[in-house]
Amino acid sequence: RRGDTSCPPVPSPSSVAAMPIRVGFLVGKDTDLVEDPKYEKVGDASFLKDLPDMYRVDPDSHEYLKNCAAGVKGQAHADVAIPWHIKKNNEDIEVDIIF
Repeated sequence: RRGDTSCPPVPSPSSVAAMPIRVGFLVGKDTDLVEDPKYEKVGDASFLKDLPDMYRVDPDSHEYLKNCAAGVKGQAHADVAIPWHIKKNNEDIEVDIIF
């Protein structure tokens, strides 16, 4: 309604808590494993030690472990390693990994 003064004032930007930016990553390529020993000289992959198994790929079948039988071991690939690194190192970014 015109002239209604019952609405609360709009808070100033400095008084509003910053919300994280939400970013989604579509993953699918499964042939560029980054936890392979041949890449140890390229960089440290230890940030992947707490990556949930559902995001790892079986190097033999190229299937995500979420689609494999229990007990199958997998490795992380670049499509997942990059968003996982962003998630772990940027508190202001909320990462969604989308299959």
